[in-house]
Amino acid sequence: MQEQQLNRIIQKRIFWTFAGVTLFFLVLLLLLLPYRLYTRAVYEAIEQVRCESLGARRFNGVAENLGALLDEKCKAKGLGAVTEKNEALLPEVIGLLIRECLTGE
Repeated sequence: MQEQQLNRIIQKRIFWTFAGVTLFFLVLLLLLLPYRLYTRAVYEAIEQVRCESLGARRFNGVAENLGALLDEKCKAKGLGAVTEKNEALLPEVIGLLIRECLTGE
């Protein structure tokens, strides 16, 4: 029982550490990003990932469904075939990086 409580505390600390790092990079991004057009889209992508990660961490079925949805979105946008820099994909890429940090997937 104590081991489970300890694991739960460790998981919470790891999650909030990643959340703090995410918030730091979000603020840094919003301050340094010269393209004001992308800031709203980047914020919305990060917020979407944050909400999804909360559900994915709590429910395995949700995690599987979100993973399948992400695969479909990536295939539809052709993210697997990108070979050069494309600023239009910036919000999606940042969302994917934040998702990896928050969920480990």
